[in-house]
Amino acid sequence: MIQDRKAQKKIIKQIYRLAEKQYRKGFQQGFYACEEKKLTKEKVDKFREKGMTENYSKVVNPLTGYLEVSSNIISSEIAMPEMEELRQFLNGH
Repeated sequence: MIQDRKAQKKIIKQIYRLAEKQYRKGFQQGFYACEEKKLTKEKVDKFREKGMTENYSKVVNPLTGYLEVSSNIISSEIAMPEMEELRQFLNGH
């Protein structure tokens, strides 16, 4: 458990930032995939439903269906500025 209240608050804010970054990134990628006719509404709905049934425990590329290594994705995503506390926390676990 994180003892320092200040560090806890920073990590919470960093998780919110990470979630917002992922939302915006997914929104942009989804737009381009639909514009390029790589996805349909049915494929998107099926992808989301499968994630829900798996409790979002698997990282899957929606275009290829292949599993991806989640630790590599997280490492690259938290490389943005002012994420030191979250990086340290995740590296320790």
